[in-house]
Amino acid sequence: MNHSRNTDAASQLVSEIILLAIAIVSVSTIYTQVLAVPGPQDTTHVTIIGRMDDGQPVFDLQRGESLERDTKIYLTIAGGYNTSTYTVEQFFAQNFLGNGLWDIGEQIRIPLLNTTGYGAPQVEGTIVDTKTNAIVFWGVLQEGLITGHKGGIWHFDEDFWHIDTTDEVKDSSGNMNHGMAKNNAQIINGTTQQVNVAHLNSGYFNVLRDAYIRVPSSWSLNISNAITVEAWMKPQELPPVLDIVDLEEKFGYTPYLIHVNGSCYAIVSEDQAKRGTLQTVLIDPEGGITNISLAYFGSSQGSILLRPVITQMTDSLYLVAFNSKVGGNLYVRLKTYNITSEGAIQYTGNELLFQDYKTSANQPNRPSLRRITDELCAIAYWTPSTGGILKTVQISSTGAFNQSSVKTLCYDSVAGYEPVLFNVTSTVSGLAYRGASTHGILKTFNVTPSGEISYTGQMTEFDTVSGYEPSVTQVSGEMYALAYRNTNDEGCVKTYRFSSNGEITGTGNMAIFEEEAPCFAPWITPTLDEFYVIAYSTGNSGSTTGYITTLKILHDGSVQLQIDARREFKIDGRDRCYNPIILHIAEHLFAISFTGPTDHPGELITINIGMDNYPPHRGITKLDSYGIFANSTTVVGSINNIMVSHTISPGWHHIALTYDTSFIRLYIDASLVGSILYPNHQIAQTPADLFFGRNYHGYIDEIGIYDQALSQTQLQNHVTNPGTFEQYT
Repeated sequence: MNHSRNTDAASQLVSEIILLAIAIVSVSTIYTQVLAVPGPQDTTHVTIIGRMDDGQPVFDLQRGESLERDTKIYLTIAGGYNTSTYTVEQFFAQNFLGNGLWDIGEQIRIPLLNTTGYGAPQVEGTIVDTKTNAIVFWGVLQEGLITGHKGGIWHFDEDFWHIDTTDEVKDSSGNMNHGMAKNNAQIINGTTQQVNVAHLNSGYFNVLRDAYIRVPSSWSLNISNAITVEAWMKPQELPPVLDIVDLEEKFGYTPYLIHVNGSCYAIVSEDQAKRGTLQTVLIDPEGGITNISLAYFGSSQGSILLRPVITQMTDSLYLVAFNSKVGGNLYVRLKTYNITSEGAIQYTGNELLFQDYKTSANQPNRPSLRRITDELCAIAYWTPSTGGILKTVQISSTGAFNQSSVKTLCYDSVAGYEPVLFNVTSTVSGLAYRGASTHGILKTFNVTPSGEISYTGQMTEFDTVSGYEPSVTQVSGEMYALAYRNTNDEGCVKTYRFSSNGEITGTGNMAIFEEEAPCFAPWITPTLDEFYVIAYSTGNSGSTTGYITTLKILHDGSVQLQIDARREFKIDGRDRCYNPIILHIAEHLFAISFTGPTDHPGELITINIGMDNYPPHRGITKLDSYGIFANSTTVVGSINNIMVSHTISPGWHHIALTYDTSFIRLYIDASLVGSILYPNHQIAQTPADLFFGRNYHGYIDEIGIYDQALSQTQLQNHVTNPGTFEQYT
């Protein structure tokens, strides 16, 4: 979108300036901050001329003293919508200020997008000599529109929307806040689907395809005082389970699921014939599952379980590890496969058997794999005679194992059950496991690119009583979250910080996410917006039921449980769920693999999670400024993340949110359903774009945003006469 003179100049300018903005403050605030700093009382004698040239701010130093490199230049756009700060030093190379000073006759040009054209905002400039703490220039560089009505009106009356077409979703307010349809956001009209007599044309947004409309940010969408946001909305409910696949051959003991590429996923498991099975499937954006390819590896006998796992080494090379019986003993065996992005599977012909540490036939456990580099992998597993074993092995790009490269370290000489490896840095690996007397233990290890392993000496007990079946995921940077089952069979989450040298520090944050029933094999996965989902099973050995729950984990490690987030998933009403593994597919779409009912087939389901709790309700939103969020049961209005909510019935409703600088009010069909006293606050100014339909499933029509709080009488008129809006002048 690069038009030199068009009706979107204001929003284009703002999009570019965002990269340089450091605050959203007014010029007067800048003056106060600058002049409040103690400094010399002398003044600077200098004459600077400022102007706009081809849409860019230009400053000429015409007479007086030279200015130092730390001289500050402030630009304010549209009366405080956006303020950017520069120093003269930033322009030495660009403007050839060769001696390190801004001298007479030299010019500074700030490279902004062209601001000319209809709707160009006012641009003000301020220059401060920090040596004397004096304002040496202030002026309006460009007269522009900084008063009048802000906001927009979107009727959604277009015949259709092309995807990713600029300015196709029209704003009829005159503020030129046109939008772009993304990811199959659609116009639905009466000729294709009868929606409602008053809404023959409306926007349809499918959350599973991440369909939405993006309206680029502009000064007229940053409303700081009174506001009204209104729309007709008809949210729809998604089915909780979207698709179910019984994996080939009714195999399914302990299925393990990973992402391959695009819509392709791979699953390893054990079938009824005790064969190891590698299968690929495609999962489409709406949750449909298609079986693609099938390959077999290894076999087991009697009550022995293969418990296979799989990890990705390169774009096409994958490593499978599993328990393998040799004679009367059980060992860990590795094999490599090539898997294409379309799901085709080819065995490389390479395998490696770790025959140095045997396991009793009745005591196998699942090994844990972790890719270190493209050609180095770490594996952790438990043996009854030796305890916990950590190995590294080099694997070539063709999948061949370098047996002479294998390095071994005993991470626990007594126990080491249920190990989970995870990367801390490229040379430090973390390990969570259940140790002696069932204590939950965290340790870190140095792993060099050549595969050498050494214990860092860093260890902590994440549970001093019991830490069964740990699962670990990275939150952000050094922050990690750990889910497990405690001695009371409760589901727990705790957070820890892992430094680059392997040091482990507990944050002190924890939460019990399941206390009503025993919680088995919790598996935690990150999603979006600091939300996490945990899949687990509850019950007893004869009948276990699958559950998921959502929670929020912030970057500081704090854990926030979500209200009524616990949900059950079943297959045709049948109980039986063991070892669930959950992956985030897209937006609200997840896939869960688990050992299911009836002869233990492996089940793979896709499930919609969280129209209520994950992520937060959305529909119309400008980040932290304002928004209306809705699902099939609840509507939430938000100003500065201060929220008022109410329940709704199925069908179309007119939703309106108003703020008059005293009260935030929520109206449904022009009836006041909730209000919050919130006096004398400015609505947050943000460069974030405005979104319609993001994380929303259903229909939206007739959106209006005003820089005034409409009365209940005005809103009633809009309800009685759909499509009616207040006059924009």
